[in-house]
Amino acid sequence: MSVAGSEPTTCQRAGFYDGQTQAVPRHVREPSADTLAVLASESERLESAAAEDVLAWAIERYFPRFTMATGLGPEGCVIISMLAKIEPRVYVFNLDTGYQFAETLALREQIMAKYRMPIHLERPAETVAEYEAARGGPVYRHDSDTCCRDRKVRVLERVAARFDAWATGVRREQSPTRPIRPIVQWDKKFGMVKVNPWPAGPSKTFGSELSARASPIMPCTTKAIRASAAGHAREPFAPARTTRRAVGAARPKPNAACTRRPNDSVGEPPNPA
Repeated sequence: MSVAGSEPTTCQRAGFYDGQTQAVPRHVREPSADTLAVLASESERLESAAAEDVLAWAIERYFPRFTMATGLGPEGCVIISMLAKIEPRVYVFNLDTGYQFAETLALREQIMAKYRMPIHLERPAETVAEYEAARGGPVYRHDSDTCCRDRKVRVLERVAARFDAWATGVRREQSPTRPIRPIVQWDKKFGMVKVNPWPAGPSKTFGSELSARASPIMPCTTKAIRASAAGHAREPFAPARTTRRAVGAARPKPNAACTRRPNDSVGEPPNPA
């Protein structure tokens, strides 16, 4: 069911809206019971599928309204290599908060050159200079949650409104709660389908795949990847993510790229993938 005189969106054609929820703003839209049942069924079917096959399914079902946000972590780099092979027109974007390291932006250029597909930069409405001038200086120093909401979450909400589904690069073994994450699920926060292409599997398997694909990655992860592929490291990529809760309990939460200071030596926590 669509609004009279307008072309139905992919979500509407797929039954993501019923008569009561069509007009709900996109970032808070709710799925129908039938939609949730279909997603659960597809997730179960794809449980043993390879990541590339999961992405191919998502692209066939949702493209061109399928996207991926990436912080250019190793998982995201592998997914980009898969997307380049399956459908290079998928809209891949990076949250450019204005606080990213030069190395992150340089890696973006390398990946675009290798795969010949764009990684779009999605930015907040205000530049860093405008944002800090209006608020008396760097907000992350005293309120990292507000900084993250202003410069990341609102941008994600804006982008999400243009799509019906997106991919994430998180792996199940990266935290105690992720092993129960479905392959396909409804993202309540952004009101769209979330596709988690990485099935359950050891880090050694992931490290081997990343090495085999020769995808550009951050130099600081190269040693960990080689060790993982050789079976010498159990969890080479997880520390920045798996320790988030434990670290957060001991000190103020870093809240991703919003907290980078010009002279910081601590690495930038990852974006969505």
